[in-house]
Amino acid sequence: MFTKKKKLKLMSLVITGSLLGGMYTSTNSIPVQAATEDTSSVVVVNSTFEADDTTIWDGSGAILERVTTGAGVCLKATGRTQGYMGPKIDLTGKIQGGKTYETSVWVKFDGAGTKKFKVTLDNMIGGTQGYNQMTNQVDVQANTWTQITGTFNCPAGEVTKAKPYVECDDATTDFYIDDFKITTEAGNDAPEVTDTVYTQSFEEGLGGWAARGGEISQDPSQKQEGSNSLKTSGRTKTWEGPIKDLTSVLEKGESYHFSAYVMYNDENGLDSQEFHLQTQIKNGDSSDYQTIGKGTAKKGEWTKIEGDYTVPSGATGFSIYIELPYKDDATTTIPASDKINFYLDNVVVTKTVVVKKEYQKDIPQLKDVLSQYFPFGTSVNPSEIDENNVHSDFIKYQYGAIVPDNCMKPESVQPTEGNFTFDDADKIVNFANDNNMILRGHTLVWHSQVPAWFFQDKDDSSKPASRELLLQRMKTHIQTVMGRYKGRVNYWDVVNEVISDKSGLRGQDENSKWKSIIGDVDDDGYDDDYIRLAFEYAHEADPDAKLIINDYGTEGSSRKRDDLYNLVDRLLAKGTPIDGIGIQSHISMYSPSAEQIKETIEKFASLKKYNPDFTVQVTELDMSIYSGDNEGTKTPTEDILAQQAAQYKKIFDVYKEQAEKGNLSLVMMWGNSDDNTWLDDFPVKGRKDAPLLFDRNLKAKPGYWGIVDPSKIAVFKQKVNIAKGTPVIGSSVDKKWMTVKPFDVNSFVKGSSGATAKVKTMWDENNLYVLVDVNDKTVGDKDSVDIFVDNGEGEYIKPYSINRNTNTDAIKVTSTSTGYQIQAKLPLGDIKAAVETKIGFDMKINDNASNGEITSSVVWNDYASVDTLSPKNSGILAFAKESKLSETKKGTPNIDGKIDEIWSTANVISTDVSVQGTDTAKAKVRTLWDKDYIYALYEVTDSNLDKSSVNAHEQDSVETFIDENNARASSYDNDDAQYRVNYDNEQSGGGNRITDKFKSATTKTDNGYIVEMAIPLKNEAVANQIIGFDAQVNDAADGVRNGVNIWCDASGQTWSTTSNIGNIMLVDSTDGGNSGNSGSNSGNTGTGNSSTGSSNHHSSNSSSSSSLNENESQNKSTSNNNGVAQEGWSLDVNNNWTLIENGKPVTGWKLVDNKWYLMNQDGKMQTGWAQDTKGKWYFLKNSGEMQIGWIQDTNGKWYLLKNSGEMAIGWTQDADGKWYFLNSSGEMLYNTTVDGYTLGSDGAWIQ
Repeated sequence: MFTKKKKLKLMSLVITGSLLGGMYTSTNSIPVQAATEDTSSVVVVNSTFEADDTTIWDGSGAILERVTTGAGVCLKATGRTQGYMGPKIDLTGKIQGGKTYETSVWVKFDGAGTKKFKVTLDNMIGGTQGYNQMTNQVDVQANTWTQITGTFNCPAGEVTKAKPYVECDDATTDFYIDDFKITTEAGNDAPEVTDTVYTQSFEEGLGGWAARGGEISQDPSQKQEGSNSLKTSGRTKTWEGPIKDLTSVLEKGESYHFSAYVMYNDENGLDSQEFHLQTQIKNGDSSDYQTIGKGTAKKGEWTKIEGDYTVPSGATGFSIYIELPYKDDATTTIPASDKINFYLDNVVVTKTVVVKKEYQKDIPQLKDVLSQYFPFGTSVNPSEIDENNVHSDFIKYQYGAIVPDNCMKPESVQPTEGNFTFDDADKIVNFANDNNMILRGHTLVWHSQVPAWFFQDKDDSSKPASRELLLQRMKTHIQTVMGRYKGRVNYWDVVNEVISDKSGLRGQDENSKWKSIIGDVDDDGYDDDYIRLAFEYAHEADPDAKLIINDYGTEGSSRKRDDLYNLVDRLLAKGTPIDGIGIQSHISMYSPSAEQIKETIEKFASLKKYNPDFTVQVTELDMSIYSGDNEGTKTPTEDILAQQAAQYKKIFDVYKEQAEKGNLSLVMMWGNSDDNTWLDDFPVKGRKDAPLLFDRNLKAKPGYWGIVDPSKIAVFKQKVNIAKGTPVIGSSVDKKWMTVKPFDVNSFVKGSSGATAKVKTMWDENNLYVLVDVNDKTVGDKDSVDIFVDNGEGEYIKPYSINRNTNTDAIKVTSTSTGYQIQAKLPLGDIKAAVETKIGFDMKINDNASNGEITSSVVWNDYASVDTLSPKNSGILAFAKESKLSETKKGTPNIDGKIDEIWSTANVISTDVSVQGTDTAKAKVRTLWDKDYIYALYEVTDSNLDKSSVNAHEQDSVETFIDENNARASSYDNDDAQYRVNYDNEQSGGGNRITDKFKSATTKTDNGYIVEMAIPLKNEAVANQIIGFDAQVNDAADGVRNGVNIWCDASGQTWSTTSNIGNIMLVDSTDGGNSGNSGSNSGNTGTGNSSTGSSNHHSSNSSSSSSLNENESQNKSTSNNNGVAQEGWSLDVNNNWTLIENGKPVTGWKLVDNKWYLMNQDGKMQTGWAQDTKGKWYFLKNSGEMQIGWIQDTNGKWYLLKNSGEMAIGWTQDADGKWYFLNSSGEMLYNTTVDGYTLGSDGAWIQ
């Protein structure tokens, strides 16, 4: 029964949840079953303060007092001057490494407003000081008891300090706490030590230890105990140290506790140094390296490093070793502090017994929930399917398909030539067959985890294998492996990861020798024949198996996606037996977006034109909680897991929709639970991840419920920063919208396919402006968009419901080729709009596809509510400043590092937004343009020039970021690029830059340096075009970047996304506007070196570039009172142009003003390479105009477009009467012989 105090708190909790809406989410946990007495948990501490138990609490500088309030007895903290000052309790010895803890505490403060509270653990684990968050940070309303809860996974290692404390973000607020409780699972006990299997104190020599680089010796001068220790000296690399082979000591599949003491006193050592206890696991010819434990030692003091590890059942060798945190000596200069001598002593290995975990059996099985859409499965390793491993039954319960993670890879099944080892693979095949599971085989041909002998000459391993030998080995391997399992494996990843991360096929520079050795077998100009032949060999081995080409990164990189599509398209055209494409999907909860994944699946599925049964599969799905390699370890809090759940829901909505369309046939997770994910310790050593649907104790995470039943989890509040602006609502779309990044409304709450939308928003003091582009090709009377705006008091202003026929002064609806578009001006009422104002916002798109009923609905944020959206589950619009937009005038400067006269009228922007550091180098930047280039001139103020770092971004340099179509993608599109130039004119960069045409020059000045650059465009630029643009300055000193200043994007992520960059508008005018100081070259200390790209060696017969002028652009789309578009051009929210005639979008070819334009089946004007309905290829300029004559792509390849615009193939004469040969992809061949005719270096036939 509740006490009076608890009744009051419960009532406050209910009221708080009702009034605050989205402010309070910590109680919205997963109500899987009715609450019962919890007998499965152990109480670590439970302070109710009813008895005088305050003596175990410390104030950390605050004054603690046991007081009585209307809710009963509690603990009050006063006299605070720092945020961390508050009740703290010492639980050292009660909190253990590797265990999971649930924390709950009630808090309250007097006064007004809200404050943020959380529980933090002051700890020392494995010798490392830490402050880990044990609960969610919760907004607490004044005068209201509020519960804070959270789950904390304590890192493995010896816990020598564990002191949880309650903190508040306001340093001086007095507050109360009550009912402070921490529990852990009864079955989550630390491993029980059973016996010691290995010790070494180096009293009698080296004990079989060896040097892993450097030298080792017995040393009596230093010891932790006894008389001697092991000294390591002569080190030159971080990984060099002592190593011991324990293969004969340890048992496969068993768990062990490892501990060792380390010490250093080297004069080059720092005051403290981190050491790692590592393991090297051998599996055939390959090795895997994992961290067992780590610790930070103080100079001159012995420090214990320890950790637990289970020996993989497939291991063929097991060693332990000591190293310093790894640094790549090939790319990094190793400092003397990383080459120190150190000592090792008292190594102990004990066998442990781990309490068996139990998986949840009272929840739905994913394989059944998803069975109406696609089979659902997971990767497995042989040890997981052992009868005594809980994962075995768990996998059978939740998954209907499996794929081996490693044991079918080439090095595992054929470590030496002709000697196949199938034990582990047999075990997985039998498990799948015995349990009626779908089975994928992974993988036959790969550049990684393949033995070196594959590529070596039989008689001389220093020489490469011949083409014939490598093909014979590939065929033997494929047909031996597939032949053994013929009829028992449903799908095979025949080739894996063949697409380069740079361009084209992966080559020797990316550790793949397949292409370089086998090359172009059929002389068609492409070196992809090893892929074609691999599929042919595989089809011969098992004609009934479905054969897949598998790759990663295609969801986030349009360049990589297009490269894979073009490869498969080309191979299918030749009759290659490829049955589908595998999308690995190692993604993050931050990117790629669900829309990017949808676009990728649909693009690959379009290859059904060759085979109606062609399919797409998701083959290796996991979702990291990290945004990248630069993030340190973080606890998977409720908010983090809610965000991950929201993304899982969106992505599985896409999977379901694509399955219903017949595009997607299978989804596989890469790992069945978080306790066995490859993302632990990768790509960051020592960092744990939580990427899967079940946690480390095999319990369902919010991500699971996001797929099964979203109503059971807290709704993650999406947040969008929206720019200030007052767009005109009218017959045309205001150009201001072109500077805004859209967000997707695509989370299904009804149905699994139907209308979705892209939305842009802006604000001013009185109104919220919304531009909605609805993708809905089925016209229905009940098609509508509902818009919800919070009034600032946790209630929605009366929802706006807009249908296709709504048209007022404030709302305009226009038909588009893909659905309809809404421009709306919505009054903000009493909301005081200003920069940093936040409002609740949501949107629902209702699709009336048939029978006069709503068949599907998608929302932006509240995926837990089906009918009426709840204000507490709204997303957040955060009001920001206006988007930066600068006019760029037309002109072509000479790239020589000098400020020519042409720059004198160019507008000036400044890198005055700080990303890193204070008072560091900045620049004044000017821009110009012509049809082929954007030009940028940087005048950098930097008195101390430094480029001593081996990392280009850590040198004094400038960077330009370009987003040509201004799509502001979450990850770089194929037109997004980063160009970097240091003060010595050394070029670097990232994204999809065009390196051969990029030009730059630099000049040093008295107070810094000048950089002048010409940035090539993929499509011809036109007047009034708005391009995404940003300019950055990097400031370095002593080999370290200590400052970054940029024009617009303060996120520090511009290298990976163009979401937040500024805008430049290309204008014809060369006068007016803000002109910058032309500067002076007096006192220059040097001249720049101009690095120019290649020039065209073909004359161009194409007509000049043309596009709609400013007036045409402003009047492209008009609408009548019925919301039907009138004649002319229309621009949608994604900057796609549509031509409307007779109220309908034009499709196919259209002659406009004596220029040909091509519209796709949706009516969207095409640019770049495009196929017409007859399958012929054409190239359309950025203006949409059809190109003729010679063109060169970003890889330097030449193509010839006939006077009809059609891409030429085979023998063709150009306008100058010269003969050329264009291969089946249109690429011009050169320096070769075709049909007995010799082609020169320019491609022309040498007669």
